[in-house]
Amino acid sequence: MATRKKTITEPKVVKGSHLTVTTYPDGRTELEWDDEALLRDVRAAILKAESNIPAVIQTEKVKVKTKKPAVKTKTAVEKKKPAAITAKAKAKTKKEKK
Repeated sequence: MATRKKTITEPKVVKGSHLTVTTYPDGRTELEWDDEALLRDVRAAILKAESNIPAVIQTEKVKVKTKKPAVKTKTAVEKKKPAAITAKAKAKTKKEKK
């Protein structure tokens, strides 16, 4: 049994930094320019090309969460138990006294 091909009724929108392209199902496309964003990008590029100091464009900082390791590893130098040290120290001092 054959199935009917679905028709797309909504336009496809692709938004860039300063240009938005809208493609309709009938094949027609519309271009919408964001003049302020385009002008800002061009000015930043000109400043960067003409100056020795790099132009800085403010961007939002994204915090990245880091995962902690599942298994805790032992440190390279672990502290010895005080009781073990005193027992060994007592044994050494007894041998030295003899």
